[in-house]
Amino acid sequence: MSNLMNFRHLNISFSTTLLKILPFAEKRLLDLPKCVKNLINLRDIDTSFSMSLGNILPFAESESHSNSLSRLISTPPGMGKLTCLQTLLNFVVTKRSGCGIEELKSLVDLRGSLCISKLENVTTTERAKEADLKSKHHLHELTLRWSEENPLNLWNDVHKEGVLECLHPNKNVKVLRIENFGGRDFYGDGMVVGFPSLEKLEMKDMPNLEHWSGFEAGEIPCLCELTIWDCPKMTELPNLPSIITTLEIVNCRGFESFPMLHSIQKLVFGKCNEVVLKSFACFICHSSLTISTCTELKYLPDGLLQNLTSLKELKIIDCDELTFLTQEQNLHKLSSLEYLEICCCPQFKSLKDEYLLSTLKSFRIVSCPCLTSLPEEMQHLSTLHLLDVWNCPELSSLPGKDMPASLQLFWVRRCPALKERCHDKGEDWPKILHIPNIRINLEWIQHS
Repeated sequence: MSNLMNFRHLNISFSTTLLKILPFAEKRLLDLPKCVKNLINLRDIDTSFSMSLGNILPFAESESHSNSLSRLISTPPGMGKLTCLQTLLNFVVTKRSGCGIEELKSLVDLRGSLCISKLENVTTTERAKEADLKSKHHLHELTLRWSEENPLNLWNDVHKEGVLECLHPNKNVKVLRIENFGGRDFYGDGMVVGFPSLEKLEMKDMPNLEHWSGFEAGEIPCLCELTIWDCPKMTELPNLPSIITTLEIVNCRGFESFPMLHSIQKLVFGKCNEVVLKSFACFICHSSLTISTCTELKYLPDGLLQNLTSLKELKIIDCDELTFLTQEQNLHKLSSLEYLEICCCPQFKSLKDEYLLSTLKSFRIVSCPCLTSLPEEMQHLSTLHLLDVWNCPELSSLPGKDMPASLQLFWVRRCPALKERCHDKGEDWPKILHIPNIRINLEWIQHS
């Protein structure tokens, strides 16, 4: 390779799914040859692989940075000689000669995304300064990553914070991630506005975080999206900006109260107890609500529904004890609901007729093994376009009367008894004959 003096692009990336990666995850480890430093005209090095989580985790609905991982375990020495380099997704800091963070100093034309990993190997703040991240005007996305496997007490907190301070990015950076950092100070001493342009903030895997204090109104004035995952000791949120529209709180069982929020469009709530769920009565959610992995939840609390009159989408996923949607048949309060999904709820038994909503357009029920019937009055759902029933083995027939005239797609998967009744000679065929698109498992029975 060292003879390829005009070599410009090196791409050894690949894409896969999480399920395919796990059995041979060690194969993603990779070391670049030392001769790379001689390829002085090299512009792009891509060593990443991506994996899709959307079909595996219920609340991973879109691709995120955690789906793109570097395959590198080390960076070859002398990378600083590649002054034409524009794309370098990951720079791995080691203590070997020529592999320090100061090698980034001359790479002024780096652009796009850069992850600097194994930052525990930066031995002095002076070397962190030499990286001169402020000069990287074309970088739009920067990740600063310490190794997760190293105990926090191996490094001096003051040293870590000094290194972080010296890795000050250029003002053109739009996305900044700080991973496995051992400090707890959030953004300095409170003397200046914290993040005046910040729109999206994610706080994940912080098991010892108890309070988010020192936050005053106006310090993150543009914050629209907030994600808090795996912070089990956190008890409350500060007063958030009034413009916040998306809130995800997952595996944060210590919460006791929440501030009043009127602008929420999307709310994701997972791995929590029912007591915490009831406290969400102060939220006014206008678009989408997802409740996932609430193992004690038997039905939706009445107080949760009272402010959801404009809710359009409701998803309930992986709630082991859920039997009915509500206790007192008051789902009618969701007077704007258009999409309803019930997924992986092993005790869920039925939808009572009183739950039917005339506004419903899509209804999906997936992996509910105790479900034995659909509501008898389904034909009154005059706006229903999609009915998707998947892996409900005890569901043996359709309701006694016709299915809604508005249905455009009826899809049955892994429901053996229902499968036989819905074929063109089955007992339920007359009820669905009018539906233009009918699919059983992967077979189209009717398709327009």
